[in-house]
Amino acid sequence: MDNTSPVRNLRFFRAYYFFFIGAGGFLSPFVTLFYKSRGLNGAEIGLLGALAAFSAMLTAPIWGRLGDTSSRPRRLIMAALLASACFALLRGIQSFFWSICLFIILDALFGSGTTSLSSLQALAAVNGEKSGFGSVRLWGSLGWAVVTPLAGFLIERLGLYIPFAGYAAMLVLAACALAFVRGNPTSGRSGAQPGHVPVRRVLRSLAGNRAMVGMALAFVTIWISTAGRVQFETLYMSQLGAKTGLIGIAGTVSALFEVPFMLLADRLIHRYGTGRILRISIIVQAVSFLPVVLFHSIPGIFLTRILASIALSLNAPSYYNYLVECAPPGQGTTVVSFFDVTLRNGVGLVAAPLAGLLFDLLGPYWLYAIGMGGCLLAWSFLQILAHPQQAETV
Repeated sequence: MDNTSPVRNLRFFRAYYFFFIGAGGFLSPFVTLFYKSRGLNGAEIGLLGALAAFSAMLTAPIWGRLGDTSSRPRRLIMAALLASACFALLRGIQSFFWSICLFIILDALFGSGTTSLSSLQALAAVNGEKSGFGSVRLWGSLGWAVVTPLAGFLIERLGLYIPFAGYAAMLVLAACALAFVRGNPTSGRSGAQPGHVPVRRVLRSLAGNRAMVGMALAFVTIWISTAGRVQFETLYMSQLGAKTGLIGIAGTVSALFEVPFMLLADRLIHRYGTGRILRISIIVQAVSFLPVVLFHSIPGIFLTRILASIALSLNAPSYYNYLVECAPPGQGTTVVSFFDVTLRNGVGLVAAPLAGLLFDLLGPYWLYAIGMGGCLLAWSFLQILAHPQQAETV
């Protein structure tokens, strides 16, 4: 059997996403509870997010260039995953704000490029295959669905170090899965081999591209307006009386809805194009906030998570396909890193502390109304500025 078989590589990429996204299921839903247990308030939690964003911005251009020029980009990802695992284990034993800050900064410096590099590797792996990016990414949703209730169950019995230990273990397994991928698949979307093109030239070309300007305006608006829900939803559930086990179940229920819609997203993108599906996903994301706006309750949060998962399922494949379609030849990783790391974390410098301040001043409920309004505004930017995309995928 051919060790570089695309089918074989896809199997390991799916296993990789199961562990990589599943790692987040151990940590992300519960880390705010850990911070609260250490006595941090909303503003301090927001500042942690801003520090992580600033640190990631510093290394984002480096990760982008390395991804475009390295002959072995998967080794970069594996090294970053193992570093993040170590820093997570150390963060979980900290008791003071500034020591927590230290390990958040280190994690962001080393781990900031993993998501964009992983997405580009997955897009390359499905290039020329019947399967689309959604068929790989859905395994991440399955990983999240399996891990989150397990994490909630273990936290209730063993304490709040479990999220960090589980996160680290899953990242190590993800690195192991990636080690079994053979060959060096490259995406044909960009139409050229990576070359040494200055980042400034890439950014100038994006600034002159109407579709990419619309994309930037839309997602800056989304990232600012939805930061509060992302940071504080589990804390809101805790305030409404939910225990960590129920919080874990909420993560499972929402993630399970991603699986069929990820597969549907690939078909819809083939048929209608990335631009249209991207706009539809943002409308669904706006509607997802409505249950909590109308019924501020735990059932409302469950319904919000289900709708947000459907939006994410449509958004993730169309978002990355759209960026790679519009990237200059051979510069796909640089463009994705700019949007996914530099721009997103630049927004996070403002959005994270602002969300923490609003949480302290207004409470969590109003963060949902802000998120809904922001998504509707983002949709209008894409509707006005984005070029129609042809029905094709990476």
